[in-house]
Order: sequence, then C-alpha cells, then structure tokens
Amino acid sequence: PEGSVDLVERITASFSQPMVPLWSLPKLDRVDAPMSVKPELPGRFLWLGTDTVAFEGETRLPLATKFEVDVPAGATSVLGQRLEKGFSWAFETARPTVTSAHPYHKSTGAALDVTITLVFNTMVDVEKILKWVELRDDRGRRVDLAPQLAIVTRDGRDVVLKETKRAEYKPARKLRRDTTYEIVVKKGLISAEGPLPSLHRQKFTFKTYEPLRVDKISCHWNDQCPAGYPITVEFNTELADQKDKHLISVETIPAGLTD
Repeated sequence: PEGSVDLVERITASFSQPMVPLWSLPKLDRVDAPMSVKPELPGRFLWLGTDTVAFEGETRLPLATKFEVDVPAGATSVLGQRLEKGFSWAFETARPTVTSAHPYHKSTGAALDVTITLVFNTMVDVEKILKWVELRDDRGRRVDLAPQLAIVTRDGRDVVLKETKRAEYKPARKLRRDTTYEIVVKKGLISAEGPLPSLHRQKFTFKTYEPLRVDKISCHWNDQCPAGYPITVEFNTELADQKDKHLISVETIPAGLTD
C-alpha cells in the first residue's frame, strides 16, 4: 500500500523478473526476503509466486502508525540481474476517529443518567483519552465524565478491559431535563495502537427528555368512540410504568345529559 490506508493485512513488493526458483517457494523464510519493514512487527515474509515478496503480520497492521518499507539495491534475480538502485516507500494506517456515538447525533429524549458511548475505528485506552473528550451543556458548562471500564472473564479470572474500541462514560451528576448537550472529541487524540494523532475535532449533540405532556388523545376512526374500541393517549416520551392504572381516568357523561 501507499499513502493513507485503512486496514492492512499484507505488504507486497513485485519485481520485473523472477527472484526465486519456483521449486524453492515452500522452503523460503525471512532471510530470503529482499525487503524490510519498519517498525518491526511479529509476522513472516513469504513469496507470492516467484516475483512478489510479501510481509504478513500475525494480526492486521496497527492503525495510527507510519510504516517505512525498503527494498535495498543489490537484490539479484534468478536471471542474474542485480537491482542497481534501492526502492523505498512509506504509508500510514488510518488515524483514530469516532465512527458512532450514543446518544445519537441530534437525538432527543435522552435519560438524565444516560451513558455516553463513543465507538472508535481503533483500540483506545478509555481512561487516557478522557483528556480529549468533553461534555458541555447549552450554556457551555462542562460536565465531568467518569470512565466505565468493562470487565471480562479470562482463564477464570475477572480482568478490567481498559483498551477497547468502545469507550463508555457516565456523567458525574444527573443532566438537566429539556437541555441540549454537546459531546466534543478534540483533535490530537492518541489511540492505543499507534502514535499518529487524530486530525479533526468531532462533536455530537443530543437533548434530554422534555417535561411530560400529552400529545394526542384519539378514539377509533375520526374520533368516534363505538363501544368496545380503545381510547389511545400519546405522550411525548415513554412512561416509566405503563401499567399504572392511576395515570388515566375516564369519566362518563350521565345518560340524558346533552350540550
């Protein structure tokens, strides 16, 4: 690859002539590869045919990292021709960025104790990146955030998971209702995979739920209420207890009473 790329599993270099005999392919190892990669990573060099050498990492290449690849002069093909001039190039993997957030951007009706969730394209340290993450209300007042570290079980033991693609935070205090908040992820954020920082500031807004109100009351078709048909009451937000019979009362008009 060249330039800026996302996910990379293999680095390759192709020559104009065959570099190894076909019969030797299964026996070649790293010392036979006329190519080096910096920074060094766990993995192996292999030949893809007789004219293309490749490096494969044990896992995908880490993101937010600049790689330098070098093919030195002096490499000799099976035809006896030498590479007169070395060839080098560089590329970098994707820098950290938020791919989704919860509450969703421009969403409404968020709970006052909502968990702020940021999903990244790369692994991050939930505690370390907090200095790049802010929550502010519509008056610009900052709300402190507390990292919510996931716990996983490995080999029968509970392990705190600090590095993940999903960072969760709880506001230090309850949010105010009917208020717009802004989540800001400042540029310069460093991930847990590589040293290259994020290049752009990102922001996401959401609004907490409004005071409860009735939006609509309807009864069957065209507000006619035949016997046996339900009366529907629509609120602006979901009710905590939808089975509370004391929330709604129905009063009947005595027989014979008219307007």
